Amino acid sequence: MYRGPDLAVGKGGLVHVIWYNNGYQRKLPQDQWGVMYSHLNSEGTAFVPSRNLNHKPSDNYSLAADNSGRVAVVWMIRLLLRDTPFCETSIRDSSNFYSCPSCCF
Repeated sequence: MYRGPDLAVGKGGLVHVIWYNNGYQRKLPQDQWGVMYSHLNSEGTAFVPSRNLNHKPSDNYSLAADNSGRVAVVWMIRLLLRDTPFCETSIRDSSNFYSCPSCCF
């Protein structure tokens, strides 16, 4: 059901991880499609509950994080029969991601 993952280490050694949920190919409900994200908790003992970033058929994903706390997740989605790059970034602490194709680093 899952493919991936991709890992990145960010500010303070925080480990971030993404993976792809192939719910679209398995014809599951749309809330089960997409790119999933999680990160280690502050104690470094377990990952926080995962969350779905897009609820869309997606592939070719990648993850980046930097020492200032920014996290970027990039993937391809199929729009109008064309593969389209898509990006979401989190500024500060990875608690909120924002869709903006031009703001990834």
